[in-house]
Amino acid sequence: MTESTVGSALQAVRQALRSKGPSAGSEAQLLVAEAAGRTRTWVVSHPEAALLPEQQHNLDHSVARYLGGQPLPYVLGWWEFYGRRFLVTPDVLIPRPETEGVIERGLEYLRGRSRSARILDIGTGSGCLAITLAAEFESAVVLASDLSYAALRVAARNADEHRVRDRVRFVLADLVPPSRTAVDLLVANLPYVPRSRLADLEVTRAEPRLALDGGRQGLDLILQLIERLPGILNPGGRAILEIDFSQAGTIRRTLPRRFASWKVAITADLAGRERYVTLDRPG
Repeated sequence: MTESTVGSALQAVRQALRSKGPSAGSEAQLLVAEAAGRTRTWVVSHPEAALLPEQQHNLDHSVARYLGGQPLPYVLGWWEFYGRRFLVTPDVLIPRPETEGVIERGLEYLRGRSRSARILDIGTGSGCLAITLAAEFESAVVLASDLSYAALRVAARNADEHRVRDRVRFVLADLVPPSRTAVDLLVANLPYVPRSRLADLEVTRAEPRLALDGGRQGLDLILQLIERLPGILNPGGRAILEIDFSQAGTIRRTLPRRFASWKVAITADLAGRERYVTLDRPG
């Protein structure tokens, strides 16, 4: 590509991405905007603006990476979640829109409180859950854990970017971090893909397997965490776990009897698929 204006670059990138289907236009805008250091709105409204040679070089490189199979968020270096940009690298799972439902259910609980809250985010990845909850609920103190040190470094950078580092602490831990302090709200988007399906999924070719592998049934870590909730949540506390819609029935059947007094709900995402397990401990 030798285009020197924003408009001609948009046209060329859109044409190069035609195999991506109907999303080619919006993706071209994102790529050109990133190369130009501008917003999508600016790019669309300034087709006559010139692209510097270095910007054109960066654009060409980004398009080549995307066409070569890298997910767009990794090419851009960021992705949006709940209205905020989060740094993403191949060390972390790309934030998905359906995970915003965890935030909505968490804020519903937090806004019903008249005091500060202690929050635990298990398997934090990019930190999108922990950081968003801290940003949206300013009296929250958050502990976020992950088994990947590389992921925690990405999450810490995101916490700095969104200016919540003073209220979000990151710790390397296998599932539940060692702590004697109970929490009011626990959120987790743990791996839930059955191990037997991993090889068939395109997502596993680029995103970290550690963030996807849910064991034999896909529920290994989720069920382990549920078993430990009585020792983690304060009375009146809430846990919100994201699952695959195909696992809702198994969760209902295998929930331990000691949760009989808890309020348990499995609710759907915007596509109507059962996605969120909410467990409220009696207060």
